[in-house]
Amino acid sequence: MLAVLLLAEGSQVSVGRLVDAVWGTEAPASARGILRTYVHRLRKLLEPAGDTASSVIRAVGDGYQLTSPGELDLSVFRELFAQAERLRGAGDAQGAAKCLGDALGLWQGTALAGVRGEYADSQRQRLDELRLSAEAARRAVELELGGHEQAVSELTGLVAEHPLDERFREMLMLALYRSGRQAAALATYREVQTLLASELGVDPGPALQATYQRVLQADAGLLAPPAPAEPAP
Repeated sequence: MLAVLLLAEGSQVSVGRLVDAVWGTEAPASARGILRTYVHRLRKLLEPAGDTASSVIRAVGDGYQLTSPGELDLSVFRELFAQAERLRGAGDAQGAAKCLGDALGLWQGTALAGVRGEYADSQRQRLDELRLSAEAARRAVELELGGHEQAVSELTGLVAEHPLDERFREMLMLALYRSGRQAAALATYREVQTLLASELGVDPGPALQATYQRVLQADAGLLAPPAPAEPAP
């Protein structure tokens, strides 16, 4: 129940949604009463000196709301991620890299570790994709800043963890090529080409194919990072 309230990031969560998340299709007839008991226990744990007047869990309409969303790591992560995108768009790649590093530093292991059930499984998947999007953005910024040699080892690890994610494959190819390892970059493409064909019966996407062709032709335009945009005044 606490996980559901936290992931709502300050929004009201209806009792019906709480029941579905906690029990799924096997909710007991006394589910609403049990939820009230859970709220009482959580308040005792979370409220300073039992101060119910400043309750962090409020009853709102037909449901509950957990206050102080700004103190939630997920909310801070979202703000840092958004700030990084703004800085990157304004041409401040260094600032974007710093924000993305701070955002990813908030992650400590697997999200919702130890929480069971279909709701937790679906939220874990959603949060993991959010983290991977930030990872991809961070590696892209590092390549823009010319850190291709340092990025090779980190991107190799990400490819090993997520072998079907073409974002990391493409960036690894680019980092290898800029590090003078054209053959390794081509091998990276052929590996994922074989994997996608055997696992999913599909070819690599257009972006990955385009990068492969440019590496194959030793396109000099890939050797240097793109020129940074002019920072906004």
